[in-house]
Amino acid sequence: MSFFPGRSRSDIQRPAVPHFPGAGVGGDGKGHPLDPDPGVITHRLTPGRGFVLACDSHGGDISLRENKNSSAAMVSDRRTAVITGGASGMGLAVAHALTRSGGWDVTIIDLDAAAGARAAETITDTATTQSSYTSSAMFQQADITEYAALAAAFEATFARTGRLDFVYANAGIAERGNFYGTHDTAGAAPPPPPDLLVSKINLDAVYTTTYLAQHYFRQTPQAALTQGPGSSSSTDQSIVMTASSGGIYPSGFCPLYTGAKHGVVGFMRAIAPSFYKNDKIRVNAVCPGPLRTGLLTKEAWDQFPQELLTDTDKVAAVVLMLIEGRDGAPISETRIDGDRGVDGGGTDQDALLWGNAVEISGQRHYYRDAPGYSDDIMERNMIQCDPTVGSLRT
Repeated sequence: MSFFPGRSRSDIQRPAVPHFPGAGVGGDGKGHPLDPDPGVITHRLTPGRGFVLACDSHGGDISLRENKNSSAAMVSDRRTAVITGGASGMGLAVAHALTRSGGWDVTIIDLDAAAGARAAETITDTATTQSSYTSSAMFQQADITEYAALAAAFEATFARTGRLDFVYANAGIAERGNFYGTHDTAGAAPPPPPDLLVSKINLDAVYTTTYLAQHYFRQTPQAALTQGPGSSSSTDQSIVMTASSGGIYPSGFCPLYTGAKHGVVGFMRAIAPSFYKNDKIRVNAVCPGPLRTGLLTKEAWDQFPQELLTDTDKVAAVVLMLIEGRDGAPISETRIDGDRGVDGGGTDQDALLWGNAVEISGQRHYYRDAPGYSDDIMERNMIQCDPTVGSLRT
C-alpha cells in the first residue's frame, strides 16, 4: 500500500472554461458577438485564427469551435512551448527546431534581454522562411530564481495562447569559484559562504519550472490537445529537463554543478511516474556531454579536445524526439543498460517515452537506467514511498 495516494486529472478542480481578461458572455469583451447562438459562452484569448473554447451556458460539454473572425480571440490551434534559457545554446537550438517543424507558439524565457529579443527575432525569421506551417516566438525576460518572475512569464504565455503543450527546463550556468580553495582566516573564523547560484539555477529553478508547468498543463482544455492542425494526435504534454553527463558520472572539477545535475536526474525519476499516471504528462531528462555553449568562454572551450564535444543540433534532435515520444533507433544501440531499472517506459520500442535519462555523447544517445535494488527489503521499502505503486509500463 502506498503512503502517498496519487491524484488523477479528474480529481483536480478547474473551471469548465478558463477565465481570461476581456472574456465576455457571447462576445469578444467589446460588445461584439462571436457566435449567433446565445447559449454559447466564448472566452477571448488572442487575436487571430484558431479555436474558440466554448461551453453550453447551462453547463454542457466543452468544445472547440473553429473561428476565423480576426476580431475574436481564441485558444491557439498551434502547440505552445516554454523554454527557459532559450536565448542561447541548447534552448535556442530547440526553439529553432520547433519552429522549423511548424505549428508552435514558442515562449523564450531568459535573463538577458538583448539576447532574448535577438533570439525571438531570429526564431520568427526561421518560422517564416523554413516552415510550411506557421509558428511564432515571444520573449519574456525573467530571473528564473525568482518565483514571481517565472510565474508571470508562464501566465503571460497562457494568456496569449490558452494552452501549454511542452516545457523545456533548460536554463543553466557553470560553477563559479573553487570549492576546494583555501581561505586565510584568523583563528576560528569561518570561510566565506560558497557561491550556490549554480544550484539555484540548475536545480531549484527546475523544481519551480516543473511546478508551474504542471499547473498550466492542467489548465489547458483537453479539447485543445486533440483539435487543430498544430496539435498532436493524442492528449500529450511533456517536460524535458536539461541535466548533464555530470548528472550520471561524477565530475570532481565542478562538484556543485555535478550535485545539481544529479539532482535533476533524481527529481525527474521521482516525479515521472506520478506525472504520467495522474495526468499523462511525460517527463524526461537529457544528459549531454560537454558542448560549446555560453557556459564557458571561447578560450576555455578552445582548450577542450574538439572531437569530444557533443553537437548542439544532436541535443535538439533528441529533445524533439522526446516531445513526440517515439525513438526509431534500434534498442540494441540505445538501451545499453539492458533491462529497465526502476524508471518507467519499458523496453518496447513503440512505448511512449517517459521517465528517461537520455545520455548524449557525440552523435549518439543512450537511455541510462536508475540503479537496480540491492535486495528485496530495499525494493519493498522504496515501493512504500512510491505514490503510483504497480506497473506503469503500458
